[in-house]
Amino acid sequence: MSRLAKILVKDCEFSVRTHNCLWRWKMNEEMTLHDLDLISDEELLAIPACGRKSLREIREAISSAKAAQLPIARVHLYHELHDLLSAEIESGRIVNKPLADLLARLS
Repeated sequence: MSRLAKILVKDCEFSVRTHNCLWRWKMNEEMTLHDLDLISDEELLAIPACGRKSLREIREAISSAKAAQLPIARVHLYHELHDLLSAEIESGRIVNKPLADLLARLS
């Protein structure tokens, strides 16, 4: 299975415009970057509200995923850690907390 087939489009950090145009078009919960990679530039540009900037954003996400050095599991771990740290920072609970305590919550 290719790296692109493991990355869900819904998990990509696209701009609101790009995300919305894909949802209004055909995107579903299971659509992957591999699915988007199979679509031609012309087909993407034919999607309402999907212009050159959105096309560039989609192609850059695909290129970045192809070139990524981290295994997919680490990418997901990064996102989980980011979400956890963001919640801890927002709540003010992160002050003087050992990193090991935060990492233990990910298991």
